[in-house]
Formats: sequence, structure tokens, C-alpha cells
Amino acid sequence: MCAAECGRTLLSLVILTYNEELNLSACLESVQGLPCEICVVDSGSTDGTVKIAQDMGCQVVYHAFQTQAQQLNWALEHLPLQGDWILRLDADERLTPELTQELSTVLPLSALTLLVFTSSDGCTS
Repeated sequence: MCAAECGRTLLSLVILTYNEELNLSACLESVQGLPCEICVVDSGSTDGTVKIAQDMGCQVVYHAFQTQAQQLNWALEHLPLQGDWILRLDADERLTPELTQELSTVLPLSALTLLVFTSSDGCTS
């Protein structure tokens, strides 16, 4: 697929956490199979949240919590998110299997459409 050959990241997933040891694994398992990078923005967890995120291959960054909106805005402004699309979840939220499947199907198609209309590097075949 052209998107993979061009090294595009289709989805950047930002998960906001603070002491979410009991929730994070299920959240991350619900997004398995998505063509995405996952960044966990942690507010100083003192439980196993950070280790779980790292063990599951997530990029983990610390940012002191002020509000939910400010956490997300900080992530959008300061993290090197590469996705064509951005999805924010809290660690206690899950994607349904149906939504995960639909995103897995639709995101590559949207990336190919973007490439056809915006790429100048010849990666449109």
C-alpha cells in the first residue's frame, strides 16, 4: 500500500492518564490493529500506568495536569504527532471492535485519497 511505502502514519492516538493502571490495558487492547502511533500523556501517575504504556509500546510523556482541554492542547502543540488524523481517548474509554474494524478499513482509504490529491513525490500509484 502506498501509505505504508511513503511512511505515513494514518492515526495519532493521544491517551490522557493519571493513575490509570486498572483501565489502560483494556483501552490499549481495544485499539490493537489500528494503523496508529500511540502517545500517552501522563500527569504524574504513581501506580503502574507508565510501565503498562511502555510495555505495550506507547510513547509516554509527562505533562502536569491543569484541565483536560489544556492537556490535549499541550499534546497537539508540543508532541511530534505524525498522523493524518488525531483521536483522543481517556484511559477508561474503549473503542468497540466494530469501530476499530471500521477505522482499520477507512483510514487507509482516506490516506490514499489524501495522497492522490496532495502528494508531489510520485507516490500516488
